[in-house]
Amino acid sequence: MKYYKTLLLSIFVFFSSNSFSTERSWFDEPIKINKTYVTDTEAVIIESLKQRGWEVKEKSPTMVTAWLNDYKGYELVLEIKHDKSQISFNQLSYKKVGCDSNSSSRCKASTKYSDKWRLYLRKNIAMNIHKRAMDYLLNDEKIRSTWLDELKTGDVEFKTKLARNLIDIEYFNEYALAEIVEQINANYLRNELSSDEVQQYAFFCKVLARSEQKKYTELLTQVSQKAKSRKLKNYVKGYLIEMAKS
Repeated sequence: MKYYKTLLLSIFVFFSSNSFSTERSWFDEPIKINKTYVTDTEAVIIESLKQRGWEVKEKSPTMVTAWLNDYKGYELVLEIKHDKSQISFNQLSYKKVGCDSNSSSRCKASTKYSDKWRLYLRKNIAMNIHKRAMDYLLNDEKIRSTWLDELKTGDVEFKTKLARNLIDIEYFNEYALAEIVEQINANYLRNELSSDEVQQYAFFCKVLARSEQKKYTELLTQVSQKAKSRKLKNYVKGYLIEMAKS
């Protein structure tokens, strides 16, 4: 139990750190995986490619060739290898569309774009792996109960950080959402929320909005209209606008 709880908490530590810097050495590093909760590595890679607008150029049992085709006038091709322990990346080509070489200044392809696109893809793959880890761990009733107890009893700083991390990794677990709904309902009409509490409930509402589940629209609308804190109401009005556009 202690091992799984530590792993669960480490997921959030990872995503609240500065891990997503744009240093080249970082996005070239392999992603370590655990076959306990990543049972189909290729599926994770292909899911992530689709989310970032990449195509599968070709694939084999241990490799996917990823193609970002004519994106903002560039073409980027990566070789993504995977085995039981890791996913690794190798850039095969990067060029401006319509150019056969980088010999002219017009055809020179700036690496600041390819670095960013590779970084975002790697981040998506890492996020999808961590979501699977969360699903696996929270499927255990005891671990899930411990995690939800921390969400119920933690202080304002802890709850705010947890909500922000759920947003960062786009992880909208039904048990966590149910607890967040309960806490919003119990507190948004309070007369004197501290500034820190306003931030906490704003992030709680943002979690519901980012989940893009229409069943939360009514509650968010109530908060935007009836909350005693004008700042909280304004935050949630903005989230509702974002939901309507999605």
